[in-house]
Amino acid sequence: MNMIPTIVMKELTEITRDRKTLFFMLALPTFVMPLLFYGVFTIAKKMAVKERDRVLKVAIIGEGDMGALRALYADSTQFELVENVKEANVRAMIREESLDAALMVPDSFHQNLQDGFQVEVPVQFTGASQIDMVFRRVSEPLEGYSETLRRQRLEALGVAFSLKQQGVIEPLVAKQDSLASSRERYGEQMGAFLPYVFIIFTFFGAIYPASDLGAGEKERITLETLLLSPVNRLQLVLGKYIVVALAGVVSAVLSILSTSVSMVYFVKTLEGGKVKELTSFLSAIDTMDFLQIGLLILPLAAIFAAVLLSISIYAKSYKESQTYLMPVQYMVLVPVILSTLPGMKLSYQTALIPLLNVSLASKEIIKGTIDPLQYVLIFLSTLAFALIGIVFCTKWFQREDVLFRN
Repeated sequence: MNMIPTIVMKELTEITRDRKTLFFMLALPTFVMPLLFYGVFTIAKKMAVKERDRVLKVAIIGEGDMGALRALYADSTQFELVENVKEANVRAMIREESLDAALMVPDSFHQNLQDGFQVEVPVQFTGASQIDMVFRRVSEPLEGYSETLRRQRLEALGVAFSLKQQGVIEPLVAKQDSLASSRERYGEQMGAFLPYVFIIFTFFGAIYPASDLGAGEKERITLETLLLSPVNRLQLVLGKYIVVALAGVVSAVLSILSTSVSMVYFVKTLEGGKVKELTSFLSAIDTMDFLQIGLLILPLAAIFAAVLLSISIYAKSYKESQTYLMPVQYMVLVPVILSTLPGMKLSYQTALIPLLNVSLASKEIIKGTIDPLQYVLIFLSTLAFALIGIVFCTKWFQREDVLFRN
């Protein structure tokens, strides 16, 4: 009589009693991660708005035509001119945040402008933060002043029409004409992030059930009872294996659904012209795309289940199993991170590398550019690794020196 369904139900009942397992398998991908994304998104948006709207304290250092430059900043509500700042104190004041930026006007500023030369005005600022808008905001008045001087110089040369001015300054311009659709452009960016989410959650969804059903059984001294029951070891290990793989699949599916819902909500809160493109990108991803990604999750979860359960069976205690699983986490992260690197593309070679192939394929699915032959190759190669893992796990479980290791 096939006892695998009975064993599966028994093990599912066991793991649902463990709050830690339920948290990592259900709560974390469903609620915690969307809330975390929302918090990060909201904070980043507020910080960007605050940085954009705050009044910048600017000092103008050096000799030359100070009046023209001072007027650019003194007449603007976006800037506050700080007077009597010495050049030797600029760095310290910027580090202390009593000054946001300083224009270091060269001594030859006025003379070089009169002679028709180009003049560089260094702008000192911190520039450490990725959302630092100081240089862009401080340079905008200079760009406006530069445009005025450019027009004056061209008109002095007899070039009075705006179109002719543009032709003199830029006689030849390369115009972008990208063949990529909005789905491909946004899919390239988001496709690097989404596979990272569901692969990690597939792994973490399976890690705690695996530890509990192997090393946990040893600690509770219930493994011996199971082995004395009228169930052969193959059915016993397959029942445990199915539960661990199922936990990984459930966690991955929940992470995909919750992340997708979160992305749709975040797009609706955005402002500007890109909202329409982002909405078009999200609407282009249909049910078939999710099914394709979901189909790749199945053999991936099978690989994770085989590796994690084998380690858990070998460990003498729950704590020891967690120690062994730590390096495995890094082994999972490395291929996923590699898939986000520029130039890393899906090919028939990378299609054979576990984890990396699934991550790259998921990106191509989101972009809508997946090659059907490469997809089939990825699925079959991942399935082959999963079958090897299952065979090893079942053989491993039948060894007395592994189950009762001193």
